Amino acid sequence: MVEKPAFLHSADVDTVRAVAERVGRQVLVAENYHYKPLAYLLREIVASGELGEVLFVHVNALKRQDTPGWRADADVAGGGALFEGGVHWMHLMANLGLRVSRVRGLRPGSSRGEMERSMLTTFEYVGGAVGTLSHSWEVAAPFGGVRASAIYGSEGAVHFESNGLLVLQRGRRTRLRAPGLRDFLGFGAMWRDFVGALAARRPAEVTLDHAREVLALVEASYRSAGESPAATP
Repeated sequence: MVEKPAFLHSADVDTVRAVAERVGRQVLVAENYHYKPLAYLLREIVASGELGEVLFVHVNALKRQDTPGWRADADVAGGGALFEGGVHWMHLMANLGLRVSRVRGLRPGSSRGEMERSMLTTFEYVGGAVGTLSHSWEVAAPFGGVRASAIYGSEGAVHFESNGLLVLQRGRRTRLRAPGLRDFLGFGAMWRDFVGALAARRPAEVTLDHAREVLALVEASYRSAGESPAATP
């Protein structure tokens, strides 16, 4: 079992996959955000077609976070905030039921030559939808991290607190939903999936293909922003 980010480089996934196949073992990627109640609900809403054609995805992941120890060491951490923490949100953006065709990164602020702590990544999806992910470890958010995000379609919209506290769906019908606090961070669902995958010898919901795609998106975001962290080979 590997944590997120799964590896330092997207190409590392190919090496690990080959070894796992050769020795007959399974690699499980602990990306708990995939299993959050919010993530399941957003995928359900997008798949239902109730929003019509999805046009915009805007995710606000701005917060202030101290990064002492290894997180401040590029040689150990492997990258800046987008790599070490933003990978959660990159996974969410890439797994809403919309296929990413292109990403571009923009680094705000004037500090260069240091590990990045803020990044704006734009997404282009197959079919025409576009999205933005605003991620930061240096911007204060109310109550330590309460933020508003939204998905807009031609026939409706879904507004949600980024962490998953509340979801307001408007359009063909209006509903206010609370995805649930019982497994707020998705760890329970993740471990149940892992145990089930091992017992049934089936793939887990988050595969090495998911891990490779998300790492490649982070790398592409860094390259287009002119960043050269250790995460970029």
